[in-house]
Parts: sequence; structure tokens; C-alpha cells
Amino acid sequence: MARNSANLEAFSSNAVRLSWRGWIAVACLLLALLIAVPAGWFHWERFDPPPSFRIPYNLSNDYFLYTQWAAYASARYPALVVGDSFVWGEYAASTDTLSGSLNKAIGRGCFANLGLNGLHPAAAEGLMRYYGGTIKGKHVLVHFNPLWVQSRELDLRGDGTNDRFRVQHPRLVPQLRPRIKAYHATPSERVAAVAERYVPFIGLRGHIKSVYFGKMSTTEWLLKNPYANPFPSRDPLAPMIQKSSKAHSLPESWEKKGIPPQDYPWVQLKESFQWTCFLRELAVLRTRGNEVFVLLGPFNPYLMTPRSLSVYRSLRAEMEASLKANGIAYYLAPDLPSNRYTDASHVAREGYAEIAGAMLEDAGFANWLKPVVTSSGRKTH
Repeated sequence: MARNSANLEAFSSNAVRLSWRGWIAVACLLLALLIAVPAGWFHWERFDPPPSFRIPYNLSNDYFLYTQWAAYASARYPALVVGDSFVWGEYAASTDTLSGSLNKAIGRGCFANLGLNGLHPAAAEGLMRYYGGTIKGKHVLVHFNPLWVQSRELDLRGDGTNDRFRVQHPRLVPQLRPRIKAYHATPSERVAAVAERYVPFIGLRGHIKSVYFGKMSTTEWLLKNPYANPFPSRDPLAPMIQKSSKAHSLPESWEKKGIPPQDYPWVQLKESFQWTCFLRELAVLRTRGNEVFVLLGPFNPYLMTPRSLSVYRSLRAEMEASLKANGIAYYLAPDLPSNRYTDASHVAREGYAEIAGAMLEDAGFANWLKPVVTSSGRKTH
């Protein structure tokens, strides 16, 4: 009986066993696929963005695409602009954003828009650290939006119980240290976020899910589309790019919207988590040989009560002192006419044009920009 059992075992499927050399070969093959597939994806999927390209709004969390765009822009543009929805251009067409307005004023395509909606400084630090590695030896204009120190919740020092202040871009923030009270992720979610930073294949899987499967899982998509080709086109981004070229929100002034004056509970700069993360973001960029320049603001002065405005002015002076102490060149955005603001921290097309014009007249910015303008400039597509 034992002999028969041994024979059955010998001729069963379990007889196909790998030696330790076989396991090493399989591991090497899987590792090669994990590296080769993400690296070669954009040789198959067409990625030829127009000069005014910005990450499509509904792909704001597609960091695999952001990595490709950062590499593409770094190879073709002498200067990059990094920031949140102000840089991205919530209330402006892609050609009328800050980068677009600077390019128009200069008369050359020098600046690329690397902004993302909701990119607060804690997330921006993670984005530059883990997904912006190709940004080296460039001129980088980094925007700081005072919105992120407007309250304890936006500064990520709240308890996260208020749904109005959920943590945006959670996969980019520190997962272990420092601990963020407002970030309530499970251990598996934290591990997945860390793994994505070092395994591009995970990011590619998310990219495919967002671009080809309508953010559905593979199983769900196949069940709903049993006979469809999941990859019908090598240029699936084209309609998203075209849609993203238009203003995402109606550019009405804050007055027309009827927003009342606000008494914001500004946080102290020395206690601000977001400001600390912003300085770390700048340090990451500078370590890679980038020439960094900071744009502070703008922020709508007409939308604040006199008390709130006074606190804000003092806070902004502290920001300037902090940047000077760290040897970082900056420009303080001027107060614009009231009708240029669409809310507290966004402007309409005319506002971007005025800020761009004022920046070009600033001696510090002009000095920083000089190598950009005198260089060979952006390569043609």
C-alpha cells in the first residue's frame, strides 16, 4: 500500500518540483518582468503630450503617469513648475496657467506644468522624493499655497474626523514616521503605499486600471465587458488630455459666488507640519542639483476679516524670514484686484497673466530665470 502511494505521488502533478536553481531562475524571470514591463510601457502606449500638457484631473493620483511626465518634461524643458491646484490651474485653460502665462510673457516654451490638484506640501515632499527622481539639474519654480497653514486640519494636525478635511494624496504622505493624526490608514494600506514607491509595476497596474478600466478592477471590468478589447488604442490619453486643456471649474470671482469674509484660524509657522514638509521638499530638489525658486501666494486679502488679514501678514513675514535663513530665493505674489480671485487661493486667467508679468519684473526672479531664457530652451516635439 505504501509502495502504491509512493508511485501515485511520483506520477502525480506534485512530481514537478523545482530545485533551488529552478526557483532562482523563476525569481530572476519575474524580477526581469517587473522591471522590463513598466520601463517599456510607454514605448507601446503613445505619450506625446502637447506643450501645454498637464496631468488630467481624473488622473491626479496616477503617480506612474506623473513619473513619465516628469521624465519627459525634464528632458525637454529647462524649467518646471511644481505645486497644487493653483499651479495646475483649476480655473484656467492649460495655456493660461502660471506656466502658460510665463511662457507667453517670455515668448518661448520654457516652463512645464508639473502641478497636481490637492498637492499639499506633505504630499509634494513624497512626490518629489519617490516619483520625481528624474528632476535633476533643472530650474524648478515651487509654489507655496498659504491655504495649507490656514487651519490645524489643513496643516494635518487635526484628528481627521472632519470629512471636509480628509487627507489628499494619502499614498504620498509619510506612512510610519512622522505619525500624522489625521491619516487613518490600515497597515495593509500603508504597506501598499510604500511598496508602490519602489515597485513600478504596482504603479503601472494602477495606471492601467485608471486609464483603461475606468478605475474598475480587472475582474469587474471583464465581467461588464466580456467581449471587449481592454487595450483598443495605443493613445488612450488623447481624449483626457483634450478635456483637461479646458478650465476645470467656472472662473467666477469670489464676489459673484457670494463667499463671506473669513476669520481663518491660522497656525503658527514654528508649529506647522506643512511648512516643515515644504522645506523638506525644497531640500530634496536642491540635493539633486536643482536651482529652486519659491513663489509665495497669492492669497485673497479681500476674503479675510481685518484680524485674520493681520495674522496672515505676520505669518507671511515669518515665511519670508524662514526662506532667507535657508538661502532660498523667492517672490512674494502681489495682491491682485478683487475680481481676479475666484476663491481664497485661486485666480482666473487674468490673475495668472498679472502674476507672471510682475514676476518677470522682479530682479531676483529675473536673475534666477536668466540661464533658462539664454539656454537652448525646450526641444521641439
